Amino acid sequence: MIQLRTGHIPLNQHLHRIKKADDPLCPNCGVREETVRHLLLICSKLNNARDRMLRRGGAKSRNLHALLTDKTLIPLVYQFIDESKRLRSVFGTIMPPKFEEDSEE
Repeated sequence: MIQLRTGHIPLNQHLHRIKKADDPLCPNCGVREETVRHLLLICSKLNNARDRMLRRGGAKSRNLHALLTDKTLIPLVYQFIDESKRLRSVFGTIMPPKFEEDSEE
């Protein structure tokens, strides 16, 4: 999650910036730079997986900040990334984190 939040994740925009990719374009659509925002919210080639994430997460799942910080949405982000298969060569199958329930004192 830290890599998604900071943008230091093996997506082409970051890889191009550190001279590990020839160009910053998305390998799925080839239209825009592959950023975290593009991957999660924009790339047309990932619409099916994104639609599932949006249906499960509701309106707040259309907000990048919410996707990266809201405990109820983070598991959906992990599932989306796994379904996209974009980072599988680096991270393998991505399993959603399990959060402990907030305990009352």
